[in-house]
Order: sequence, then structure tokens, then C-alpha cells
Amino acid sequence: MGKALLLHFLIALQVFASPAFSQGYVFLSNDDVDLAKLLAPAPDPKSEEQQRDLAAVLVAQQIRTPAQIERAVADNALSIFRFNDVLGPAFTAERLPMTTKFFERAQSDSRLVILAGKDTWNRLRPFLFSTEVHFVGAKPATVGSYPSGHSTFGYLTAILLAGMVPEKSAAFGHFSYRMHSPVEM
Repeated sequence: MGKALLLHFLIALQVFASPAFSQGYVFLSNDDVDLAKLLAPAPDPKSEEQQRDLAAVLVAQQIRTPAQIERAVADNALSIFRFNDVLGPAFTAERLPMTTKFFERAQSDSRLVILAGKDTWNRLRPFLFSTEVHFVGAKPATVGSYPSGHSTFGYLTAILLAGMVPEKSAAFGHFSYRMHSPVEM
């Protein structure tokens, strides 16, 4: 998990170090952050690592509680306002329109980088290659699972919010990644 945090920190650093950011714009592209150079490749579909990953998914599926399922389904919505349990009831899109726009742009830009990574590795989601995996919630629009867009969103949002509200930084690490296998993290 340390490598993932480092990756997301580097993405956030790239955003803030960009000359475009100082001009009021946030531009992040695959040219800025090439995940093929930063991340290890996804495991071969027939490898032992892949089998261990699937086994971990099946164990998590077996022991998950209804509350964990509910939280994971809710966390499927990529919204900074999933962090309102940390920042309070005043943390809303209606009250913070500029913050909302900033995070929408950061998420949009990071998504382009993630999609390029998904195209590089083309790793199927576990429920697409194993009938033993029972997906909950709305099915994703993409078939690629690596790297994880939800994990990137969670880490990137937590890092950015921690920079904005440092006194709450320890509380931002709660974003749920329960919909992901260990490799995707």
C-alpha cells in the first residue's frame, strides 16, 4: 500500500508543480505521469500471484458484512463529499462550488492517466474472469481493473484535502477500497 500512496502523492505533486496550475488551470496527462514507468505490471492471468489475489478477493467476499457492502456500494460514487463524515455537514457541493469544480477537474485529469494505464495492462476485473466473484453495486463501465480508478480517486482526494485541512489529515485515509483486490490497490 506504500507504493500506491507514493504514486498518488507523485500525481498530486505533479498537479501542483505544473505551470498550468499557477495560472489557475489543472492539466494532467499521460505525458506528465506515465504509469507504465511507475507501476509494476499487473500479474499474468495464469500466475500464482493472480491466484493469490483471487483467493484474497474470495475470502473478503465470504467475510464481508452487510454494512461493508453498503459502504462499498456508496463509495462507488466518486465524490469528494464522501468525506463529509470528516469535514461535517457544511461540506457540500452547494456551499463549495469552486472546491467542487477543482476536485472534478483533478479527478477528470487523473482518470485520463488511469485509463491509459488500464489500456497498458488490460487486466480484467475479478468478476469477469471468475464466476465465484459476486460483484455488488453498479457494474463498472470499463473492463480493466488495474490500476484502480477508485483507489486513485481516494488517495488523490485524501492527499489534496489533507493539504487543505491539515488538522484533519489523519482522518482522510478512511475512503473505502473494499471493491478492489490486493493487486489493484
